[in-house]
Amino acid sequence: IHLSQLFDEIRKNETKGLSNWKQRLFISDRAHLVFDFHQTVDGLQEKDRGKKSIGTTKKGIGPTYATKAGRTGIRMADLMGDYSLFQEK
Repeated sequence: IHLSQLFDEIRKNETKGLSNWKQRLFISDRAHLVFDFHQTVDGLQEKDRGKKSIGTTKKGIGPTYATKAGRTGIRMADLMGDYSLFQEK
């Protein structure tokens, strides 16, 4: 979840008249957060591949998954839990 994009999407939908989104939006505490640096890394990796590029959307999904697999990613639960544990990550 890229939080700023989520908030932008919520604002756009509210402008269109969607007012009951709070009752319909569920976010898992296990959902990993996508940060701007994930998107930057995604774009740089794609550029480095040159002609062998894979056609990424550059939304940071690959690098976010890499942090998930490496157990270094930040999850929603990390934001809602003990702040000292969040600081360690």
